[in-house]
Amino acid sequence: MRKQFRTVAIMALLASLSAGCQKERVAPVIESEAIGYGFANVTKRTVCYTVDGVNYQVTLTGDAAWNDFLRSMLDMAEHGCTVTVSAGNGTTQQGVAKEVVTYTTANKDDAVAWCDNMINNGYAVTMIYDSENGVFICTAERK
Repeated sequence: MRKQFRTVAIMALLASLSAGCQKERVAPVIESEAIGYGFANVTKRTVCYTVDGVNYQVTLTGDAAWNDFLRSMLDMAEHGCTVTVSAGNGTTQQGVAKEVVTYTTANKDDAVAWCDNMINNGYAVTMIYDSENGVFICTAERK
C-alpha cells in the first residue's frame, strides 16, 4: 500500500511539473474597428537621402514623421552638411536633360514646405545652408 501511494504521488508530481513545461496558448489579438480605421489613411513613404555623399534610405509613416524628417535634414544642412533627398529608390538616368529649380529662404518652415512640394512632384532636393547670409539654399532637380 505504501509503495502504491509513493508511486501515485510521484506520478502526480511529474504530471503537474510537465504541465508547467507546456507552451502557453495565446489568444489571437482582435483589433477593434475603431483602431483599424484609424490607421487606414496613414501615408507611408520610402525616401533615399544623401548626407555629405553617404547614401541612406528610410521608410516613414505619417505626415508628422515626414515633416520631422525634412526638418532634421534642414538642421543637418544648417550644421554644414550637404543633404539631398529624393522619393523612391533614388536612381537617376544618365544623359537626360535636367530641370533645375532653386529656392532661397531664411525661414526654415518655408524651406520645409518648398522641399515637401518639390519632392512630392518628383524632384530630388539638395539642401545647403549659407551661414554667411543666414539662408537655406534648396535646389530641386528632375532628371
